Amino acid sequence: ATNLFNEYYDYKHGLDKVDSEGISGSIVKGNLSPKEVMNGALVLYALAFVLGIILTFMTSIYVLLVGLVCMFAGYFYPIAYSPFGEVVSGFFMGTIIIALSFYFQTGYVNTDIVVVSLP
Repeated sequence: ATNLFNEYYDYKHGLDKVDSEGISGSIVKGNLSPKEVMNGALVLYALAFVLGIILTFMTSIYVLLVGLVCMFAGYFYPIAYSPFGEVVSGFFMGTIIIALSFYFQTGYVNTDIVVVSLP
């Protein structure tokens, strides 16, 4: 979903060009419409929310709170247009994902796993 939001806002801000490398530029290349990209992101968010509710019932309400913060950060990922984009991305797609995965498997998070997740 975050990649789709990023794709949508890159298009809206005029950052994607027809000759953009990689998967970016799917809207300007005519592969997808802006509406399809946004709808895809929203469907993925709905699925993530449902799965997050299931995980919350299996673990703790804190999982839901962390998940909602992550969803908020994912939607506003176009923070990548700022100098803080890489730091925010690294934190959420590194430390938070690793800590949540560890928590689901062990039932706790310790400082060791946070330190290991930082690089």
